[in-house]
Amino acid sequence: SVLVVGVPDNGVRVALAVVAESGGTLRIPMVVDVSDRTTALRLTAALGPNLHPMVTPDAVARIAAFSLRQGGLSTLVEELIDAPGVGIRITAPGAVAGDRFGDLVASLDRARPIGRIDVAGVIELMPPADARMGADDCLVMIATDGRLDRVAEPRAVAPAGRAPTDDAVQPGDQVDQVVVVGWSAVGERMLDEWRVSATSGSTLTLIDRADGAPAATARAWNDDRVTVLPAGTDAVDVALTTGAAALVVLANAADGPDDIADVDASTLLEVATMRRRLEGIPARPRLVVELADADSGELLALDGPDDVTVSDAIASAFAAQLVIDPRRRDVLLALYDRRPPDLSLVDGARLGLAGRLTMAELIGRAYDSNMLAIGWRDDASGDLVLAPALATTVDWTDRHRLVVIR
Repeated sequence: SVLVVGVPDNGVRVALAVVAESGGTLRIPMVVDVSDRTTALRLTAALGPNLHPMVTPDAVARIAAFSLRQGGLSTLVEELIDAPGVGIRITAPGAVAGDRFGDLVASLDRARPIGRIDVAGVIELMPPADARMGADDCLVMIATDGRLDRVAEPRAVAPAGRAPTDDAVQPGDQVDQVVVVGWSAVGERMLDEWRVSATSGSTLTLIDRADGAPAATARAWNDDRVTVLPAGTDAVDVALTTGAAALVVLANAADGPDDIADVDASTLLEVATMRRRLEGIPARPRLVVELADADSGELLALDGPDDVTVSDAIASAFAAQLVIDPRRRDVLLALYDRRPPDLSLVDGARLGLAGRLTMAELIGRAYDSNMLAIGWRDDASGDLVLAPALATTVDWTDRHRLVVIR
């Protein structure tokens, strides 16, 4: 693969130059950083299926907005887009031809099947249990590598016979009220993504001066759910008074210092003050913090429900995934879009999970409710376990949540 990043307009010129030097046909996969979706579509139409455009700000914003939905999702996102770790893996065409999808779910030991890609490149997440893999189908899975080891005696997984009830699978902590301090280009796109997918009863409160960028953006959105409070308004008081589920602190690069280290220093001080004020409050809002520099994350010891997102780190990891296999981009974005199936964290107690359980048992319980279990998260420690061997056990408590695709 060839990766072209940097100034987006230069990426377009480089892509056109490579095609010209190749006699008019792009013969190898090429990933190009472009500035907008329209340019991406035009490039794909002009240069063919080997051209894989990447609209970095949009991709980062979609992933960041997805992680805003629930506490702990940012850790899950970070793990899945970290190339050396557990992540999206795609088999060669026909590697599991003839197998039922449900049988693969039950028998693959250290890989969690989540879908397939057909010969035309169409992605199908969560195909029916009885669906047989075609001769040209590629299996999409969550795993550390592409191995397809199977257990000798898989636990029977029957096709799900009922749709899950809302009470059984609702995450229970979906973010509906958000208060925002600070502003950034990525933050603006992230909140726009969240706003589009949020429920009609959701609210978004921005704190800024009347002539500032957030206020201008709110006017452009023309959304009754979005309000702007004057600069200097106490964000913690607003969050506690309104019962906000999340208090978002954006890297204030728009009006703040030019150096990203100084931007993050200001953000870190803001967050430290908020955390001290929120300490000991049982139903406090979750802090979601955007940092400009990945190195700053080491200075922010978040715990419990809090999350941090570093836009540059997301962009770099996302680009690395594209270089390894450009199809991973489409799978990742399909998991992070506004339509099910997508990734979620589910309270296992609502599925009757308790005591010592194997990964195979977790998969079976989830599949009975039309969900694909891929691991679990310990909310007390923040530990995330993805795609363990089927015999791996966990002593399930009320601090655990099941990582699923549903």
